Amino acid sequence: MKHMIPSAFQATRLMFKDKIILALSMVPVAIGVGLYIGMGSWFYSSILGWGDTWIKGHVSESWGVVVYYLLFSILTVLLFFIVNWTFVLIVSILASPFNDAISHRVEKILGGETPESLGGTFKRILANAIFSFINQIKKVAFIVVLASLGLLLSLFPVLAPISMIITAVLLSIEFMDYSWSRHDIPFSACKTDVKNHLIEYILTGGGFATLIAIPVVNLFVLPYGVIYYTTLWTNNKKDLIGYSK
Repeated sequence: MKHMIPSAFQATRLMFKDKIILALSMVPVAIGVGLYIGMGSWFYSSILGWGDTWIKGHVSESWGVVVYYLLFSILTVLLFFIVNWTFVLIVSILASPFNDAISHRVEKILGGETPESLGGTFKRILANAIFSFINQIKKVAFIVVLASLGLLLSLFPVLAPISMIITAVLLSIEFMDYSWSRHDIPFSACKTDVKNHLIEYILTGGGFATLIAIPVVNLFVLPYGVIYYTTLWTNNKKDLIGYSK
């Protein structure tokens, strides 16, 4: 656990010191903003348009305004929960090639190597795009299954802590997998890594899960999470006997 807190300071410095990492980090943010603004606009225009037509045909004019704004309020609350439930999963798929490039660049810098130029970074993104998309979809499917299990457990107060632990570990794995996949780490070794650093992943995953639940802040959590867990993984790996760049 000795690298848990120092890695946060390293990750923050890297995010703002390296211009390419900062630029790549903003891509998932832009994707998320664009996606949800577009979805929100369609959601409101379609549902409210239909609702306005229905209200005019079935509700008196005096009550029509009240019903309309009640519908607007309900849609706002509903959209808020939809965004919170889907944001990380959807954006992580769309931004996966950029996140992979961020993770690769972070590891290069931490290893004392010269990172790629901006042009080389985008070539890497294009070259690995299909693999990144497919790999991320597999991860999301696996995470959704386990997250559903965690949700079921949360319905029982006694089992709620287990649900929270599952959520935290899953989020850590989501971010850590960029490093695992890039180095073709076998599944057995991934399980060992989780077992050896379980407390770390529970604590850090819980922290990121809390941040993701905060509107606007969650826009920046995804790219920072990739930087942080790549830094943490690299620092932990350096402690292993026989480590090589």
